Formats: sequence, C-alpha cells, structure tokens
Amino acid sequence: MTTGATSELSPPEPAGNPPEVSPARPAAAYAASLLLLVFAACISIGQITDDDVFWHLATGRWIAAHHSVPSADVFGYVTAGQPWIPFEWGWDLLIYTLYSAGGYLLMQTLPALLSCGIVFFLLAAMRRLGIPLPVVIFVLLLTFLATMFGIQDRPYTISLFFFAALLWLLISYRYDPRAAVRRLYLLPPIFVLWANMHPGVIGGILLLATALAVETAEFLFPRLRGGGDPALRRKPRPLFLAGIVIACTAALLVNPHGIDTYLYVYRHIHLRLLAQVVEWLPPLSADFESRTILIYKLLLILGASSLAASVRRKDIFPSVLYAVFALYSLRGVRFTSDFAVVTAAGTALGLTALAGLLPAAARFLRRGAALAAVILLTAVLIVMAADDELYKDLRYHRHTGFGPDRHYFSAGLIDFMRNQGISGRPFNSNEIGGQLVWEFPEGKNFIDSRNLGDSIWDEYYAIMARTPGFERKLAGYGVDFIVLSLQDLVSSPRSMLGTPIPFCEEHPADWRLVYWDDRTFLYLKTVPKFDACCTAKGYAVLDPYRYAFAFRQFDSIAVTAPDIFRAELKRRLAEDPGGFLTRSFREYGRLRKLTE
Repeated sequence: MTTGATSELSPPEPAGNPPEVSPARPAAAYAASLLLLVFAACISIGQITDDDVFWHLATGRWIAAHHSVPSADVFGYVTAGQPWIPFEWGWDLLIYTLYSAGGYLLMQTLPALLSCGIVFFLLAAMRRLGIPLPVVIFVLLLTFLATMFGIQDRPYTISLFFFAALLWLLISYRYDPRAAVRRLYLLPPIFVLWANMHPGVIGGILLLATALAVETAEFLFPRLRGGGDPALRRKPRPLFLAGIVIACTAALLVNPHGIDTYLYVYRHIHLRLLAQVVEWLPPLSADFESRTILIYKLLLILGASSLAASVRRKDIFPSVLYAVFALYSLRGVRFTSDFAVVTAAGTALGLTALAGLLPAAARFLRRGAALAAVILLTAVLIVMAADDELYKDLRYHRHTGFGPDRHYFSAGLIDFMRNQGISGRPFNSNEIGGQLVWEFPEGKNFIDSRNLGDSIWDEYYAIMARTPGFERKLAGYGVDFIVLSLQDLVSSPRSMLGTPIPFCEEHPADWRLVYWDDRTFLYLKTVPKFDACCTAKGYAVLDPYRYAFAFRQFDSIAVTAPDIFRAELKRRLAEDPGGFLTRSFREYGRLRKLTE
C-alpha cells in the first residue's frame, strides 16, 4: 500500500508481509469488483419466503399510523397486551415506507443496496491490507454464499452491513496512516442508528471490545505489535479506543424503550420455543438441509489460517478476531453470517500468508490467470443465481424475483378471504400469521413468528397436535375459522395429520372446507355469519384429506354425485389450473369417466 491518494477499490501496493504480488491492472481490478457487486445484489433479490417480512411490514404500518412504538402486542387476540418490544422498529418503518412508495419492487432493492455496501467495505478493508485481489474475490464469494441466510428482506441484513462498515473503520484506524482518528467519532451515531434497527448491535459492541482488548495488549506488551511496516501502524491508544467503546455502548440506550429493550431481548433468547427454530440451533450439532452451513464450516477451517497471518505479520488482531467470533458463531445458525463477514479480512490475510510459503501458489497469484479464474467463477455464479440453479445446488429454498414466493404463500387464499369478507378469530399455523396481520389490518391472528412466549407456543402446539382437550381450547378462544399453511403437503400428505384438519373432517356439521390449494386450507365454522360462504363455496366432494386418507368414501361420493364433482373441479381449474392437487383430481375424474 502506498501513502499517496488511492481509490478505495483500486489495487494498492501490498502492505505488511504478504507475498509479493504484482498489482492487478486497473481495468481487470474494476471488472472483478463490479462483478462481485453484481453477484452480491443478485443473490440479495429473492422472492419472499419468510413470514417475518409481513409482520415487520405490519409493524412499520402500525408505527406510521400511531406515531409511536408499541410496548405490548397489537397483532394477536390471544397475546393482546402481552409485553412485546419491536426492537427492530427502525427497520420496520423503513421497509414500510419503501413499500408505500414503490411496492415490493422498491422495498426489495434495499437488501441489494446493503449487500453492495458490504462488498464495498470489505473489499476496501482487504485492499488496504494489501491482499491480492484474487484472494479477496475468492474469500468474498465464500462469505456471501455463507451469509445467504442473513442477506434477504429482514433486518439482519443491516447488521451485516454495519459489521462490514465497522471492520473497515477499525482496519483503517489500525493500519492506515491516512485515515484520521476522527473517523472513529462516526461510531456513536452509527450505533444509535444500529440500535434501533437490529439487536445485532450487541455483536458490534463485541467487535469493538475485541479491538480494544487487542489494543490494550499491544500497549502493555509492545512486542505483540512488532511486525509489518511501522509507517502503516498507529501507536496503540487504548484510552482513546476505550472512550469510543463506552460512547457506543451508551448509544445503545438511545431507543424508545431504553434498557428495557435489552432486557426483553435477553428474555427472548432464553425462550424454550427457540429450540424449535432452525436459526437458533448450533451449526455444528445438527443436520441441516442447506449446504450454506457447509460453506460456513469451510470458512471456519480456512479462517484458522489467520493464525499464520498473525505469526507472519506479528499482528495478533486477525487471530483474536477469528477466535472470538468463531466461538460467538457456535451459539446458533443465525450468528454464522456475522462470523463470515467479521473474519473475512483475517481469512484472506491467512490464505495470503500461506500462499507466501508455497512458491507455486505465490507465482500463480502473480499471474493474470488467478484474477481471470475468480472473474470467471463470479460470472458463473451470477448466471446460476439468475436462473435459481445456485439455490438448487445449495439446497437453499429461494427463487430470484420480487414479491411473495408462490411456493410458500398462497395469493389465492388471500384473494378468497378478501372477496368473501372472512373475518373473526382464526386459528392459524405459525407460518402464515404475519401475512394475515399484514393483509388484513383490522384482524388479529392466533400466533406468528415473533416468538412472543412459551405459553402461546404451548397453546399453539396443543391445538396443532390435537392433544386431549384441544376442542375446548378452540371453543374457549372463540375460534371461528382455521387457516393452515402446509409447505410439505404435496410431497407429504401426512402433514395434514399433524393439524386440526382431521378434527374438522370428523365434524362436518361444525366445520366446512371452503378453500384449499397445494399449500393452504381454510375451514369455516358453521355459524350464521359464514352461512352464505359455506353454502356457495363449501366442498362436498373435492376434499384433499378425504382423497388421501378416506379414498373409498371419496370415490363413493364422487361417483354418486358426478355433477357436484364436475362443478367443484371446474371451480378449482378456474382458480388454480396449475395446482398439483387440482391436476390430480382432474386425472382421477378422467379415469373414473366423471369428466370429458
């Protein structure tokens, strides 16, 4: 790295003790950087598969309408008034504002912009350290593949952005004499903003505290800071950095609920129900379908090379940062993305240091072929992401595009409920609770994925599993319609057995199936307000549960009432012509000669 003015993204001269590598030509360097930005944006724009997005939008709408941030639940009728602090309220208001201005299209550009910001800060930080561009691009590609879980339409994305910005500021402070100390004065305002966006800000304090611990150790034991180019290394100032850490910690309290926000977060992360949520499972102790966890494990192994960088450079910062955040990430899947972003520069330094020990690797990095290879790899990943092949290979359930993913959310169900004026007290599956309060602002749900407490989860599980006495619970809560989302219905019809569907089927005088598709069911209670809908839309023959588990009864009814079968099939073909279940009923009708 030179001491003259240099663009953040242009290839500087190597600093410290990396292997001597010829700087990439500016055109190739900018082309590689641009492709990386495109890749980051591409994998950030995906159709909505997480019900959290909808209750975040509903929260933003509520805040905008009431000009305040709630401290008790406003969306559930069972949990009404129960303590609930939306600690991500700033994000909620932001995405609702964007949605109001430009719909899902504008709202979903935000993660893409934040992802590009992550690329910019990490790329700038690594190039400040003089890391060869091929290594930088390779590590960043792995980083983004490992952080797919966090980079989407959820507030977690902004924490990853702030982690990248914070890492860049700390690296500039430690290693670059051109970076004025006064840049760190930006941190308290950043932490105020971060504290009102996502509780990942606590991880930001951990990152600052780690830097302070290293700075203090280097001040007390100067030999720890003996490597690299002294001109590019600031003299340790632990008291100054301690002041910054204290100011940033105090900034956390600048939020609508002060210290109560973090007390609520503390109680929240100790709920029993989190043992049922994948993102809270330890990443090394469970079997996960998605291969993004394998990439995290690869980064966990590659990141250990930061120890080699610390030895070679006589700089303990990369290895200490790796050790702290590796342990931090072992707590749960949701922290693996933090680890990948925070340790990216240390991993790249470590790989560079190892390359310096291997003459063949060092020669390869000096050649244009190395940069050409990572450019080609980036281009291939962009093409794979654009047509969803990348997600299929990684077993990550996502599709490129905007708006709700039709594989997860049923537009037909929402349209039906809206057209028929369905309202009241639902019992709903957890996976659709957020969508209900977003699509129907005047209504309340039974439960959603905000994880409001173990008691509501126990009640939900008791009804879903049909434990003894669940009928009294339904009656006691005044439930008058049941809406269920079953993502595995087509591949596993037995998923219906783990819901109240069998109960509704066994009590046809009390409950009527009025809507179904490949992933959702809607049963109405036979009460006067639903009489018209039950009469006009109730299914007498085309019943997926009966078709799967009482076929003889289904076949008998269909054969004895062919006119009703044809009328109901015609309705389903009009509403959901491409549905798997609809096509199955049509094929059955042809085999039984009930249709033309």
